[in-house]
Amino acid sequence: MPHYDYDGDGMVAGRDLAIVLSQWGACEQAASCWADFNFDEVVDAADLALLLLHWGEA
Repeated sequence: MPHYDYDGDGMVAGRDLAIVLSQWGACEQAASCWADFNFDEVVDAADLALLLLHWGEA
C-alpha cells in the first residue's frame, strides 16, 4: 500500500497534496515517481483521488 504522508508530520494533509501536485504528469522514471499511487506511470486525477481518500489519516 502506498504511503500518503510524504512530509512526515503524521497526517495526510495540505503539504502532502502540494508534494503530489508537484509531480503531476507523466513519470519519466517510475522509481522516482512515488506519487503514482496506482502505478500507471502518470500522476493524475486517479492518484489525486487516492490521496483524498486518505485525507486526514494519521
